[in-house]
Amino acid sequence: MSLTKIFNNLSLSSLTSFGRSLFNKICDPNLYTKENILSTVLHSLVVPSLIFILCTVVRRKLSKPGKRDAKYFKQTYGGWALVTGASSGIGSDFAKILASEGFNVVLTARTESSLKAVSEEIENEYGVETRIVLADLSKKDGAREIHDEVSDLDIGILINNAGAGWFGRVRDEDVEHIENLIQLNCTSMAVLTQLFVNSMRKRNRPSGIIITSSLGSYGPMPNTATYTAAKAFASRFGGATSFEESNDTPGNVHITVLEPGATATKFAVVATSGTLNNRPGMATSAHVANQALNYLAAGKIYCIPDDRDYYFSVVLSFIPYSFVLKSTYNRFKSFGAKKD
Repeated sequence: MSLTKIFNNLSLSSLTSFGRSLFNKICDPNLYTKENILSTVLHSLVVPSLIFILCTVVRRKLSKPGKRDAKYFKQTYGGWALVTGASSGIGSDFAKILASEGFNVVLTARTESSLKAVSEEIENEYGVETRIVLADLSKKDGAREIHDEVSDLDIGILINNAGAGWFGRVRDEDVEHIENLIQLNCTSMAVLTQLFVNSMRKRNRPSGIIITSSLGSYGPMPNTATYTAAKAFASRFGGATSFEESNDTPGNVHITVLEPGATATKFAVVATSGTLNNRPGMATSAHVANQALNYLAAGKIYCIPDDRDYYFSVVLSFIPYSFVLKSTYNRFKSFGAKKD
């Protein structure tokens, strides 16, 4: 029977009777017993929440790449790997892991003594070549200097890892420090990426770039405002550029944005003036670097290496900014030196 016929067969009395019956049910006091209310809450809130949590866990398991084939990885990308911020922490571990898989490595940072120590360890342990390039990416011409210094090498992988942070109120931060931090975390990162994307497009073989951002890029965070804002730029810039290169001809350059949470590195100690001193449960820098390479090999755009941090990022997307602002203000207000 068509809907038109059903509608025509409905009489005013039947509609009135239906309305009266519905009204009586709504007004029935037995409907609002404690048991019925709890049941309604359970079905309308708890059950959908459990389904959402289950879907989030399943999505994480399905999207998380497995361990890359090191031999195939080297054959695919070939050439040299260049690592910025290679003197310690995540950068140092990136260099060591890539060297262990057969890549020759360019090591860049500001401190020559630290780079020499990493270089000697890599050459003695893995028998590959290294090249040290001293450069300060917090200065305007730092990115161009690095690119020019390796113009004779076939760079297959760029680890755009150099970065710095600071915990404290914006009013207490030196103006020069703000300028240097933005230059390092934003401008030099973007320029270095642009320069090597153009170089890599001419290789006619797969090439990869990893941009180190932070889980802090997911929301505004008082008492670390400049750093987290800079990392938000890195995440958006990296994701957009990755999509451009993946969808344009020749499409041989892939970019993965690394967004780690708290990681046990010297960076965490320096940025917080020793307050955040590699606490238990923090991810290791070696784990973070290895996971990022797995995501790059799998062609993923974003990498949150730790499961706990991934679930936290999902929760953050549902939390109002007002709550994030208040909670992070209280969380980080004791970090670093303050001036009242």
